[in-house]
Amino acid sequence: MFLLLIMLLIILCIGLLWLWVNAVFLREVTSLTPTTAQPLVSILIPLRNEEDNVLALIKNLKELSYPNVEVILLDDGSTDRTAERLQSSIQDNKAFTIIQGSPLPDGWNGKVYACHQLSRLAKGEFFLFIDADVRLHPETIQYTLAHMEAERIDLLSGFPNYPLIHKGVQLLVPMQHFVVWAHLPMFIANRTNHAAFTAACGQFMFFRKNAYVAIGGHESVKNSLLEDVHLARRMKEYGWTMKLLNISSLVTCHMYTSMRSLWEGFTKNIYVGIGQSKVLAILLSGYYAFVYLFPFPLAIYGIVTFQPLYVIPYLLTVLQKWIVDRKTGTHGSFAWAVPISASLLIAVLATSMYKAIRGQSYSWKGRMYT
Repeated sequence: MFLLLIMLLIILCIGLLWLWVNAVFLREVTSLTPTTAQPLVSILIPLRNEEDNVLALIKNLKELSYPNVEVILLDDGSTDRTAERLQSSIQDNKAFTIIQGSPLPDGWNGKVYACHQLSRLAKGEFFLFIDADVRLHPETIQYTLAHMEAERIDLLSGFPNYPLIHKGVQLLVPMQHFVVWAHLPMFIANRTNHAAFTAACGQFMFFRKNAYVAIGGHESVKNSLLEDVHLARRMKEYGWTMKLLNISSLVTCHMYTSMRSLWEGFTKNIYVGIGQSKVLAILLSGYYAFVYLFPFPLAIYGIVTFQPLYVIPYLLTVLQKWIVDRKTGTHGSFAWAVPISASLLIAVLATSMYKAIRGQSYSWKGRMYT
């Protein structure tokens, strides 16, 4: 038991150092002064059964302070009141265009095809793809363009802040931040074109148009269930500059309002996200079970036996999660639940892998994917 304790302490201390180094190379999007340049930016948004998001989305986009923008929204075969609410909220605002999506062709992922259609109508020098549940700070575009121009970035992406909507959802969704901070070497990811060291988030993908076109756009990943990462990898493979920034101070995403939708969404993406590698899935599950789940019963043992040293690993896991949560705007109280978050992550990865191995389809927004 004592050897396990020492091993945990070493791993967790290394993890704290790793988080500190990553914090240096994962820059805040607000670290530069907003640009005064005004190239045309196309904001491109696919919507499928998003009636609950439409009004807040349009209101938010109307509040953007960037003056040279076109917003194109695609209704992707919605069966609810999405189209009706789009029309009533936009009215005659000339900055907005609504289009009806074409039927989904064979071999295409639904969202990917919607984004492809949007890109073909966009006139901007820059393309910003966001989801319907994303909300932007009024100066988001100015700050983002400042980095695009100063650092010659061709694709800028990042993970939004995820506000507290549902406590169960909050236990898992912000783990996206934690996984990236805890595992991706930011120095390599943001300073080189090694495609293997890449993360991206489809909720915020800001492309330079000529780079997007050069890699074949969304058509080049038409059957992907993880198109954001695959597009980012293609950018690097073709020699374009892709960077991940901390955008959580300017971009929020009201992602998933129920555990059911969360489970379907994560199950669809997580196993694909690790390259459908059984070995990596088992190693990651074992790592999270040992490093982030096991410290909790170890702490209970330490309390019961009056050995406070055994409580330290759990406190270090909480500290790691708290550091990431603080940097990304997640409520700090959820750091204490890191064993539950780790358990949910392991469970959804196991479910995703099981479905893939058995050849079962993933369900998302009324469509089935394999």
